[in-house]
Amino acid sequence: MSLLEIRRLKVHYYSDEGIVRAVDGIDLEVEEREVLALVGESGCGKSTLAYAIPRLLRPPGRIVEGSVLFRGTDLLKLSEEKMRRIRGKHISMIFQDPTSALNPVFTVGLQVYEAIELHKGIQGAKAWEEAVTLLKKVGIPSPELRYRDYPHMFSGGQRQRVMLAIALSTNPDLLIADEPTTNLDVTIQAQVLHLIKQLKEEFGMTVILITHDMGIVAMMADRVAVMYAGKIAEVGSVWDIFEKPLHPYTKALQKAVPLPHIDVKRLEPIPGEPPNLVNPPPGCRFHPRCPYAMDVCKKDEP
Repeated sequence: MSLLEIRRLKVHYYSDEGIVRAVDGIDLEVEEREVLALVGESGCGKSTLAYAIPRLLRPPGRIVEGSVLFRGTDLLKLSEEKMRRIRGKHISMIFQDPTSALNPVFTVGLQVYEAIELHKGIQGAKAWEEAVTLLKKVGIPSPELRYRDYPHMFSGGQRQRVMLAIALSTNPDLLIADEPTTNLDVTIQAQVLHLIKQLKEEFGMTVILITHDMGIVAMMADRVAVMYAGKIAEVGSVWDIFEKPLHPYTKALQKAVPLPHIDVKRLEPIPGEPPNLVNPPPGCRFHPRCPYAMDVCKKDEP
């Protein structure tokens, strides 16, 4: 059963150069309790799509067309007041940079407390107790002491864990993790990803994991959606994407990533550059960089 259904979604950014078609007619379904990885090069529209789902886009970005159905309700048609009841409570998000996402003038305990108070209606000692329990659950050492500390007193990995505690404070149905391991070293990356996987099972959540790291995809995901230039190039199970990729862009992504079990002297970079989304190429948007391109690719989308 689908928890989230995205239909013909278009998100435009209005700039001096013209209209940037960052998300251009995307169709995507996310099933209950699955981990869907959203992958692609930087600038392909992954984060824009993530921000559009809970309606967190800021100007000059604007959703111009389509629908986002969450348990059958179109989020794009709700008032901002009704959307606030869903955002945070039913749909939570972990951002790329916890340093900028956390408020530097409030303690981490207060920021977790506020989420509990706002969405659960719990106050006082009970809410503080729950905040400390959450910090302990995500692996913050001595949370009964450290909840009084400010974000700058935590390491990058610990700040990401605090963000995870805030996101999980309401037991959300859907967790959107936008490159949650950016700027973390490999050991801390593995810890954060293992924690997300463990808590996903414990809370029964659905997860959309945004990344450009195919190793993370192999470790975490049930299904994969590959994005290129504002469109979905391919969707499939992890096995299908790694063993039977259909789109040349998916194959090219894999060839650009080192694999530990294969001795490769030189990786194969994808030639050229992603297209300008103000004036994207017709047909398949990958055709200017594709070694398999035919005349039909310049006219029709596959």
